[in-house]
Amino acid sequence: VSKIVEFWASHSVADAEKFATNLKKAADDVAAKAGASDLAGAKASEEQAEQNCKSCHQAHRKFGLGGWKIK
Repeated sequence: VSKIVEFWASHSVADAEKFATNLKKAADDVAAKAGASDLAGAKASEEQAEQNCKSCHQAHRKFGLGGWKIK
């Protein structure tokens, strides 16, 4: 996930960098909550991570002849 944050930061795409940063926080929360046996909390954090992925993909990916590409 850190590489995703670095990628978007290096391309100066503010909303994508924010999505990636939020994804990293949510992924870290999943690990922490699962480690503490807070399965409901881990599931909620996983849903936040998934939403950030979906939002970024909708904004910055497109499907073409060669498959998925960054817009």
